Formats: sequence, structure tokens, C-alpha cells
Amino acid sequence: MSISRLSAARALTYSIPLLFLVGRMPADLAVIVTGILFLIDRALARDWSWVSTPWLMFGLMLWTWLMAMTPLSIDPMNSLDRTLGWGRYLLFAAALQHWVLTMRHARVKLLWSTASAMSIVILVAFYEFLPRFAGHEIVDEMRLMGPFSDPVVGTYLQKLACPVIGGMLGWAFTRGDARSFGLVGGAVAILGVAIFLSGERMPTLLFVFGLVLFGFFLPEVRRLLWIVSLGLVILVLGVALFNETMMTWMFNRSFAQIMNLGNSDYGQIWRTSLAIWLDHPLSGVGLRNYRVACADAAYDLYGPNHCQLHPHNIYLEWLVEGGIIGLTGFLILLGLVFRPAAKTSFAALSTFDRCLAIGALAGVITFVWPLASSQSAFSNWNGVLLWLAIGWLVAVTDPRSASTDPVGRPSLQC
Repeated sequence: MSISRLSAARALTYSIPLLFLVGRMPADLAVIVTGILFLIDRALARDWSWVSTPWLMFGLMLWTWLMAMTPLSIDPMNSLDRTLGWGRYLLFAAALQHWVLTMRHARVKLLWSTASAMSIVILVAFYEFLPRFAGHEIVDEMRLMGPFSDPVVGTYLQKLACPVIGGMLGWAFTRGDARSFGLVGGAVAILGVAIFLSGERMPTLLFVFGLVLFGFFLPEVRRLLWIVSLGLVILVLGVALFNETMMTWMFNRSFAQIMNLGNSDYGQIWRTSLAIWLDHPLSGVGLRNYRVACADAAYDLYGPNHCQLHPHNIYLEWLVEGGIIGLTGFLILLGLVFRPAAKTSFAALSTFDRCLAIGALAGVITFVWPLASSQSAFSNWNGVLLWLAIGWLVAVTDPRSASTDPVGRPSLQC
């Protein structure tokens, strides 16, 4: 029976990247059910040792603090819904580390399902972009919809990119021939072009940053990454030169926003966030209450676009909605998540596990990079992807993580 629960939880986890193509709610339900199955399995086994995992223990303490502060929120009921829901992410990541992804073959299957979902999104994105490139379709909004209901093609691809790239590099190293590395380089280039064509500027920059991280952690692939990067630059410039709308959207508009950041839409939101935090410095306004607080006429002076659903930066969101205590707690939680990776001797891992661990690490780093605009850290779209990345990282860097399947046979490399 325990094996059936584990099989179901693994199937749900593998399906998450694909379920996003249907909608965010199915992916969120997969997270919730996986956590529940894990809790039931551990309760029946009377095994609560996993609760003592440092990052999880602290995460539960932070969750308790947020719950205790909920009555002090501007809109307590609005805050209660989001605060209660945050606990599902902790349980899901714990399930990945201690149950779902303890075996290498499970991590490989997750790689395959993720790569398959990304391939579908890339194909749909290219199909959508072709009329625009040919000049047959004039649009004001350059961002692609792909198979989603919102223009999040680039965001989706970038947030899942690093672990998949790590897995592909592990496969290439295992084979050890130039053709394999060439195939990986081509796949990375196609992925980069798709993210650029999505019209999303921040995911494009974060994707490039992810390649820099791979070059830092894996010196053996720096030459390959230089070649891929050069090819990407040539392709990007070619597309931009042949498509004036793309040039304006991705380059001219970005430059104008940077030069006038304080008065840009993001600048208005960020200045408003800091002002609200200064009015509620200790415990913040409560989760999901930035949208309530910024509606106060006192903050209208920051500009006509200052009030949005969230602050568009993961750290500002924690600061304004959780106060200085909430932000400090989140920073400590991140430190505890990264701690096993910092203590892991990557050189001692097998080639494939080393590449996958570095990919998972790069994935979380790009996700929480502070100098980036972002979606809400608590919404099910961004939250599921964030905690999938965190669960992937803590699972692959857990010293107890196995590289063989349950019966001891070496699991397949890729």
C-alpha cells in the first residue's frame, strides 16, 4: 500500500509541469495531494524524523508566526486564506526531499516530464510568433500567450530551464562525445530563443544569468556556453533588426524604463511598497494585503500605477506583507535551503548527479535573485514553481539521497 501511495505521489509530481498547460489549479491540486499522501504515509509508518529537517523546522516556525500575525492584518480574512495555503508548499517540498525524489530514477523521470512540457510550450510559442515575424500580424502586446491564459511563456520556460539544462549536460558528460554536447548546445540555444521571442524581458535576463551560473559551477562547459551565447546574440539581433516592434519592445522600451526607473511602473510600485512597510515595519500589512493597503489615497503621490496586486519583487512582498520579521525569516529559510548545497562536495557526486545538483541550485538562485521583478511568491502559479524548484534542490543535495532504485539496480542516467 505504501508503494501505491508513493507511485501516485510520483505520478502527480511528474505531471505538474504538464498540468500547468491546462491551468494553474490542476498543478496546485497535484501539490496538495502529494503533500497529503506524504503525510498519510509517514503517519502510518509512525515516522516523524523528517520534521527535524532544519529548513522545514524553521519554515514551520515562520508559518506559525505568519498565522499568529494574521489577526493584525489590514484585512484578516484575506490574509488568512493566503497564510493557511502557504503551508502546502512546505509539505510538498518536504515530500520531494524525503519521499518522492529520493531515488535517481525518480529525478530522471521528473526531468523527462519537465522537458516534454517545455517542448510543447516552445513549439506553440514558435507557431504563435511566426505571423508576427513575417509582418502579417500587428499587436500592441508583444508577449506570447502560448498554451496559457496569460502571457507567461518566457516565465514558465525560464523557471524550469536550469534543472533540465543540468540533466542534459549530465547526459552529455555521460556519453562523452562532441555530438552529444552539440545537441545540448542546440537545445539550450532553442530554449533561449523561445524565451526571448516570448517578449518577456526579465526571464530573458535570468536565463542568461542561469547560463553564467553554469559556467561558474561547471568550468568544463564554459566554452560550450560561450558558443551558445554568441549564437543567441546573433539570432536575437537578427530577429530584432527584422522586426521593428520586437526591437522597440525588448530594447528601446527596456532602456527607457531603466533610465527612468523611479517613475516607471515598477518604480512606482516599489516606492509604494517601501512607504507602506515604513507605516507597518514590524509585522507588515498581512499576506495578500498589499493590494488593500496601496488603495489608500495617502499613497497616490507615488504615481497612477502604484497600486497593483503585489509588489512585483519577492523580497519587497515579504517586507511589506510580513514586515521586517517576515523578511528576516524568509532570508533565514533560504539560507537553510541552500545550506545542504553549500556543504555538498559536488566533486564526490557522480557526473550526472553533479550536473543535476548544479542545475537545481542554479534554478533556485535565478528564482530568488533579488535584482528582478517577479510574480507573487504566494500565488499558486509562482508558488508551485518556486517550491518545485526548492524541493528539487533539497532532494538532490540531501546526503541520504540514493543513486540507485529501490531494489539496488543502478538507475538509468538519462
